[in-house]
Amino acid sequence: MATTASTTKKKRNVAWNGTMDGVFLAALKNQIAEGQETGAGFKECAYNAVAQEVSDVLNKTFTKDNVKNRLKTLKTTYRTLNSIINLSGFGWDETLCKISVDEEVKNDYLKLHPEKQRFFSKRYPLYKEMKAICDDDYARGEEKSKKRLNPALLSELHVVSSSINRVADAIISTGEVHSLPDLKDALLNIAGFAKGELIDAYVYLHGHHKEAEAFLSLDEMDRVDMLRHILRRLAMQL
Repeated sequence: MATTASTTKKKRNVAWNGTMDGVFLAALKNQIAEGQETGAGFKECAYNAVAQEVSDVLNKTFTKDNVKNRLKTLKTTYRTLNSIINLSGFGWDETLCKISVDEEVKNDYLKLHPEKQRFFSKRYPLYKEMKAICDDDYARGEEKSKKRLNPALLSELHVVSSSINRVADAIISTGEVHSLPDLKDALLNIAGFAKGELIDAYVYLHGHHKEAEAFLSLDEMDRVDMLRHILRRLAMQL
């Protein structure tokens, strides 16, 4: 069995590749499933366990510091990718596993951010796996969804639901509302947003029927992306 940080002195930096990253991200996911991650990050024992698992699978020694440093690098990479993807005119190509954007739009962006060139020329086949681990809003979402909601959260959801209902009634009274019966429930199922933000998004989507239909057609993760984009747009209008 390969040795790890608990039994060896500090090792030199590791040159990671795609295969190693795949094993690494899978090991982190195992630790999440075992409850070894908190809102503040992974527990120290989790880093040791990941280092041991990666060492065993790849038959190469990895230390706790190797694991921590790689996670920090992947988080930086993911957040940069995600910030670009969420810009207007940009997207993600699921087939090619790279940023999708019109050539002219990309060139205009790179004139302002030449240091980001590498993010357009490289493919990221582990993007979804990175998202599950590195995105502070999405990570652990699947595990959290399996837990029962505490009374305080249920009360807050009730307040948000009531507020949205009042807004919906006001919109309906104008006689200009479209038929979007699932919109309220779709918004309530999204965690991590303030009551006021959800109400603003509800009002906005009711006034933009095509975007509302697009929102309802998305899966949960993509709805969060779109909701963020809408809220940024609304903030810019203030």
